[in-house]
Amino acid sequence: MHYVEVAIAKQRGGSRLYTYHSDIILSIGEIISVPFGKKDVVGVVLAVVKKPGFKTKPVSQKLLFTLPSTSVELLHWLLSFYPDDYGALTQL
Repeated sequence: MHYVEVAIAKQRGGSRLYTYHSDIILSIGEIISVPFGKKDVVGVVLAVVKKPGFKTKPVSQKLLFTLPSTSVELLHWLLSFYPDDYGALTQL
């Protein structure tokens, strides 16, 4: 089992990342679909992590797109410079 931290693409998602698990190896920058509330939403993998001490939901689907590493770096820089959140910045 592989674990990733995901930025959920939604309006005002907060600066929180959400941890999900997958049977396949996912890389930073990959665009995925994950369950969030009552529906599946798009998210971006921002970190690969060890198994957490809490229960996680599975990644629903790996999509065909991947952000280049420079875009992920830009996302991190934007979050450190501007008072916004992952959810608003990852709107696709």
